[in-house]
Amino acid sequence: MKATENLIYCLKAGYPYFYVQTIEIQKTVDTIVEAVDNADIGFKLVVWDFEKNPDPEEVLNLMQAEEKVLVIAKNWNWFLESNIEGIKKDFITILQNNVEIFSSKDFRRGLVIVSDSSIGESIPSMLVNDFMPLEFDRPDAEEIKSILDFIIESAKVNDRFEMPDEATIEALVNAAKGMTAREIKAAYAYSLVKTTGKLDPQIVAIQRAKEVEKTDGLKLGVYEESFDDLIGYDVAKKFAALNIKSPLAKGMLLVGPPGTGKTTFARSLANTFGMVCLEMEMAELFGGIVGETEAKVRMALDILRANAPCVWFIDEIEKGLAGVGGNSSGNVSTSGSEVTARAMAQVLKFMSHNRPEGIYCVATSNDATSLPPEWVRPGRWDSAPWYVDLPKPETKKGIFSHYMEKGFKLSEGSDEVGYPTGEMPSDTETKEWSGAEIETVCRLSVQMKMDIQDCMQFIRPVAVTMAGRIQALKKWAIEENRCIQAEAENEKDSVKIDRDIDF
Repeated sequence: MKATENLIYCLKAGYPYFYVQTIEIQKTVDTIVEAVDNADIGFKLVVWDFEKNPDPEEVLNLMQAEEKVLVIAKNWNWFLESNIEGIKKDFITILQNNVEIFSSKDFRRGLVIVSDSSIGESIPSMLVNDFMPLEFDRPDAEEIKSILDFIIESAKVNDRFEMPDEATIEALVNAAKGMTAREIKAAYAYSLVKTTGKLDPQIVAIQRAKEVEKTDGLKLGVYEESFDDLIGYDVAKKFAALNIKSPLAKGMLLVGPPGTGKTTFARSLANTFGMVCLEMEMAELFGGIVGETEAKVRMALDILRANAPCVWFIDEIEKGLAGVGGNSSGNVSTSGSEVTARAMAQVLKFMSHNRPEGIYCVATSNDATSLPPEWVRPGRWDSAPWYVDLPKPETKKGIFSHYMEKGFKLSEGSDEVGYPTGEMPSDTETKEWSGAEIETVCRLSVQMKMDIQDCMQFIRPVAVTMAGRIQALKKWAIEENRCIQAEAENEKDSVKIDRDIDF
């Protein structure tokens, strides 16, 4: 149900107070006005704006004087508290005392507060239960298309304008998903100016990435890797390919030692199947002000919804869940643990019940033994966790060949490439090496202009330096049969997917 439809139903039912959090205040006000006018439910509409009427008491005067009035008050939550005295007792008392009167059939009144902060930050606790929160989604594909049509009509007067074809129009709509209407218009206009008359989806996508990164805890990744660059993972790649485009799909949880390519899997998955990759950094979602963390999480999830279809990537998920489910290290305060638990409960609910079609979550963990059970079970994911082991001999050989043939760009933005030199090390020489360690020694060969064999002296594999933890993780995952192997050591241990898949 759209927010405006919900507002109309609630007004008819007698709800008196509403709160809307939005970063497009004026657009939201205009949308509410249009919806109430079109619904023709008999309310007189008044919009209160501090710029035009700096007396906040006027909002209450209007509600008490006018019959069947709906006051839409921009940022009026600013005046429910005083910097000196705290809460405004007179304003709050009037709202409390009149909630039943304003709900009655004979004295129906309505107040909609529109602001950019969360309801928990804006409405005093003694009033919050009287306010109905309304959520306005960011523009969907249909609204984005209408904005694009407006931009095209406006641009046609310019002789240099290039009319986009249908495929480009579709790409332009997809490139703008997740932005506000104002940001979409700005991105399209920026493209026209930069190209002197062309609407370029790639330019719009770059602008979207910049806007997404303004949201705490989210980054829109643009990567070149594909499954062709990911050596190994044969079973996991097939599983992902069979599921990622299904409207029922949920995602995959990858566990394993550091450096085994879990992050590369998520990024190459998005690129292989033509989806954007939104990376969530949970640590950035936590704030020090009451309600701030929950508001940041809600905003991040709103961005995810608006960007569907996409890959939602959570790297090292166990770090973001520190203190949840009894896994606190002891240095997390009780209140901090409670905030973490509440915020992560929002994410769990989103994963299970509120996730739109097309959001495929890939999470990684270096220490899945510390994850709360509710984060591991199927239902959140499409399967049991996937264990990514150190590469077996033929996979290591493939990784070495990949880096020796692909090389490394010698500077950012340059086409000049350097290649590792020397003979490929044997499996014995690289015992217990991860893909990251192979990449590092190949890169060192280019940087230092030395043969790979000479650079090996600078590498100590994590599987050796952290042997106890790595062995314990493998025992938990494989010996205790908790995980599926992304690439089994032998055919006997591998799950079977008897289908040919094109990536």
